[in-house]
Amino acid sequence: MNIGDSIVFGSADPAPSIVRLGVSFSGQVLTRDHHPLVAFEWGHAASDILAKPRYPGDPITYQSGLGDINIYDHVIRGKNDHTVEVSQGRSFTMLDFYTYREGERGGPGFPRPIHESGYGLNSRGFLRLVNRFVNLPALDMINRHFTLRYDFSRWTTGENEPLVGTEFKAFTVTLHNLGPGSPDKDGVDVSSFHEMPVELVTGFNYSGMYPTNFDSDDRLEPHYERGYTIGLETRISSAILGFSFSQIASSFMNVDSIAWFTFQYRIHDRYNYVNLYGLKQFTPTKRLSFLIGPQLSACVGREISIFDEAVGFEPSHEFNVGLIGATQVNFTEAAAVRLSYYYGLRDIEDDLTDRGFLRLGSFQLNLVVSL
Repeated sequence: MNIGDSIVFGSADPAPSIVRLGVSFSGQVLTRDHHPLVAFEWGHAASDILAKPRYPGDPITYQSGLGDINIYDHVIRGKNDHTVEVSQGRSFTMLDFYTYREGERGGPGFPRPIHESGYGLNSRGFLRLVNRFVNLPALDMINRHFTLRYDFSRWTTGENEPLVGTEFKAFTVTLHNLGPGSPDKDGVDVSSFHEMPVELVTGFNYSGMYPTNFDSDDRLEPHYERGYTIGLETRISSAILGFSFSQIASSFMNVDSIAWFTFQYRIHDRYNYVNLYGLKQFTPTKRLSFLIGPQLSACVGREISIFDEAVGFEPSHEFNVGLIGATQVNFTEAAAVRLSYYYGLRDIEDDLTDRGFLRLGSFQLNLVVSL
């Protein structure tokens, strides 16, 4: 909408004419009372300016149809080139509360693709989760009429790019169900969750990547970095099936020489994984449990930081598989603390230094809460 003066295009510049075509896919897992447990979204979009390049004095002409957009290469595969700008993104949401997002944009005007990652927090899912335990009518009333969202994202791209570190923050306040005929409650039915055992798993981890075939210098030995995990589990007899999102980080000192000078700097390497795992549970006592099982991880993003500057980086691997061993202390029937260690079985090629191949190790401390 234009609320100012009339817009007039002269003969020197063509009118803005652009074509945009995209494809998206989304899905979610709902509870019996139709509240989301896990949701995900994926999408690609391609755009092309239809005005044809011309020399001064030449008439203005436009491409027809979709211009330079190739549906298979640009829209389906998400490949950009010097003629078509392509954006792609993915998001994962847990309990309608926490959302992780990431994506890329590339094409004309971008010397290299721009990577973006961030997260969102939603009061609706948080208050609904709290109300599972306290069952306060006031929380139900707040959720019925009011929602607060916070969203954060940051651009990361190649080193020395002017857009590196650009951040976006937003608060969104929504008022709803204010008119006649609006529902008289948020619709939370606590009893329906007990028919399908679901547990929330969240906490932090300390991780490192270790050389497997290289006797590294002490300065290249990894240091543990803190990351986080959030996920959901369900129980089938004495087995546990889980789905989680985790950020695994590692850091090490690197050494470079320029002329007669040698300097050291720390590299922080962060990987984002979507995990599917299964655990066999052994319970010798009521309060103590031991768990062991495999985990399959899909790497969905990577970011490195050098001199406190975040740089988007292409993941060196797509999948990893490993083993989990854990000890769990059950404080009540609805809450427990789990200490676990994950060891990755795949050799990861080191594309930052000359440490050869690496393997991932991670200590994890999580809170497990029944929903």
